[in-house]
Amino acid sequence: MKNSSLIAHRSSLFVLVLFILIFAKGNGIAQVDYCLPDCYNDAFGPLITINLPVQFSCGIKVVSVQYRIRIACPNGPGPYYDVYIQDIIWPANDPDFDYCVNLEGGLDKIINNKVTETLLRLNPMGFPPIENNPGWCVDNWRVMKGGCWKVIPNSNPRLMTACIPINDSNKVCCLERFKVCIAQDGSGERIISSQYFIPAVCPTELHDQGCIPVCGSIYGR
Repeated sequence: MKNSSLIAHRSSLFVLVLFILIFAKGNGIAQVDYCLPDCYNDAFGPLITINLPVQFSCGIKVVSVQYRIRIACPNGPGPYYDVYIQDIIWPANDPDFDYCVNLEGGLDKIINNKVTETLLRLNPMGFPPIENNPGWCVDNWRVMKGGCWKVIPNSNPRLMTACIPINDSNKVCCLERFKVCIAQDGSGERIISSQYFIPAVCPTELHDQGCIPVCGSIYGR
């Protein structure tokens, strides 16, 4: 009788824990977990929002970028300076949105080539190297983002965000690693070059939701 009660108690506890895990996933509590390629004990920090002046083909637009950062595996094989781009918000009531997207060649170009590169060049994350050390280079910056994005319909300001699949096995994330150097001329400019990138393919269920793939090097490789 005692053993039966113990088994029943353990079963109830297991069901409760399982329910909590499912609830957390369903409510987006762990949405960035699928963008943890390694260093699993080093979680991303809180969401940061910055207004970023980005030079597009249609002109300069100040977009809001929401991102998270972490320093991963500081005791080896890192440290890696990681930034996860979560959302991009276009200025409200701007009639140029569709024109700018088309001029850039699509939503993937805006996310990869323009916003990502500007974020790295301005470095609001505060990653080394710092500006007053000409010639200093590090090769361990990494950018991660969901592999499939979409524009939320009828949003104003226009919200561009990663698509999160219902099926865990279909969660996709892309990663690109960069070498960043401070220019030798004393200008403090960051010279950025891509080391490699890990592509991801959007599953069918996301294509059906209007999501498009955005993975690929910001330099068009």
